[in-house]
Amino acid sequence: MSSTASDGGGRPVRFGYFLVPNHADPLIETARRAEQLGLDYIGVQDHPYQRNYVETWSLLAMIAASTETIGLLPDVANLPLRQPAVMAKHSG
Repeated sequence: MSSTASDGGGRPVRFGYFLVPNHADPLIETARRAEQLGLDYIGVQDHPYQRNYVETWSLLAMIAASTETIGLLPDVANLPLRQPAVMAKHSG
């Protein structure tokens, strides 16, 4: 069952979950639960200077390997702290 709905004009409305990448939280289990609940997306913030947060791009890869249908995105991509070539490689 998908959470996708229509706004009356035929355009789909999608729902997601904002996953804070705190290393002490059950991140993969939370992502799996969001998928089981029928959410469409999971967004993860990219703050590489936060010592209590796991690395965003690695977390997105782990979630992708652990889920089947949910879409993933960095809802904050910290461009000033990422080299452009590395960012392109991670997101590709």
